[in-house]
Amino acid sequence: MTKTSLIRTFTLLCSLMVVGIVSYGQEKPVKKDLKITVIPKNINNPYMVIQDGGAMDACKELGIEGKVEGPSETGAGI
Repeated sequence: MTKTSLIRTFTLLCSLMVVGIVSYGQEKPVKKDLKITVIPKNINNPYMVIQDGGAMDACKELGIEGKVEGPSETGAGI
């Protein structure tokens, strides 16, 4: 094989992989009775509050039930 034919073959394979990945990611319906629980490290951490808000926004957008459950303080104590 020449260098040109190898480059063409490689380009074709990459193109086919991209088409396969894009077609696999098509939207599929979400079960309406699906429930998601987000469990952050702790619920008072400002970073986790933003993360939880994003997760709840996504749940609303998908039309599913979501909730946040987690400790209010960090630590290994029970």
